[in-house]
Amino acid sequence: MFACVGSISIFLDQACHATLNRRLPIYPNAEIVTERHNFFSAFGVGETYMQLYSTDNSTTVQEWYGREVGTYLREAAINNDPFLRLGNGQWRVRRDSSGEGSEITLYGTCVVGG
Repeated sequence: MFACVGSISIFLDQACHATLNRRLPIYPNAEIVTERHNFFSAFGVGETYMQLYSTDNSTTVQEWYGREVGTYLREAAINNDPFLRLGNGQWRVRRDSSGEGSEITLYGTCVVGG
């Protein structure tokens, strides 16, 4: 019984990780400022909150996220990806307090009730 539940938990965590890492990719060369998750790993089962910092301006970062996430969602829908609806991701980009870089917030949930 425990082995079965454990195996299912590990499989779901890996499936969540695969889909959320595509829905919420880490911006190239961004620095992780804060990371919180409530299960095995970031972007696995449960909730993940991550705050990043990039020296790139917010327009560049927003455009990158729009392209990357949009491409993944489009491909997943066309290919009928079974894990597409397993998780949900939200991202936000804004200018950091210095006005020169970007603050990136990533929030993902996967296989959580509510």
